[in-house]
Amino acid sequence: MALEDLRRCAQDGAVCVIEHPARSGLFHFKQARALLKLKVIYFTQLYQQDYGGDRCKGTAFLHDNPVSYTHLRAHET
Repeated sequence: MALEDLRRCAQDGAVCVIEHPARSGLFHFKQARALLKLKVIYFTQLYQQDYGGDRCKGTAFLHDNPVSYTHLRAHET
């Protein structure tokens, strides 16, 4: 359902973001792969410390906001 909402938002010009753990299978679903073929959908991944601990957690975003994509990519390590 969220993947369909993202597609609809992208078509309507609304901003939509799906956040999920980076190792999630969500991003391998057929519908997610089809969305990524659109030039208006972006996949961004980052790692950050989990609740102030020592462990870094991979988080991924599937979204339709080029400004967020550029900003998040600028902070990749």
